[in-house]
Amino acid sequence: GSLSSDAMQEPDFSPGTTAAVLDAPVEATRPSAASMIVFDAVTKVYEPDVVALRDVTFHIDKGEFVFIVGASGSGKSTLVRLLLKELEPTSGKIVVGGRELGRLKRSKVPMLRRNIGGVFQDFKRLPGRTAGENVAYALKVQGESSSSIRKKVPEVLAMVGLSHKMNSLPD
Repeated sequence: GSLSSDAMQEPDFSPGTTAAVLDAPVEATRPSAASMIVFDAVTKVYEPDVVALRDVTFHIDKGEFVFIVGASGSGKSTLVRLLLKELEPTSGKIVVGGRELGRLKRSKVPMLRRNIGGVFQDFKRLPGRTAGENVAYALKVQGESSSSIRKKVPEVLAMVGLSHKMNSLPD
């Protein structure tokens, strides 16, 4: 995606380099029909006056793979919580899949969250269940049928390189 303002530049992962925050705006291109996520001049201020994000503008196109990196307190969690509509921006506009989150009815928020996949630092798993059972449980909660779950669990574990851990407990 193209980033500007206080957003982060894509890190350089080549040997011997350190990822750095960009001070100058990145050249921004216009969001297109392929843009799945758009932040347009988004600011989030926690009361009384803690600015978590200031005038952040970027878009992520369909098929792009994006990392959010930054120092503790740089706004990473705030950005994700805004994307999931756990928080409302103080100003600016957020569009996900062509829908402006500011106009999304509260009843539609669970559907939004079902369509956004994320792996969090403190991701939750059921300790007494195998990797396969953990994936199956998540699919069941989303309303998948038993036959669909039996088909998808191996596919999902293969996608993340964990097929060999199907019957292993999380620890």
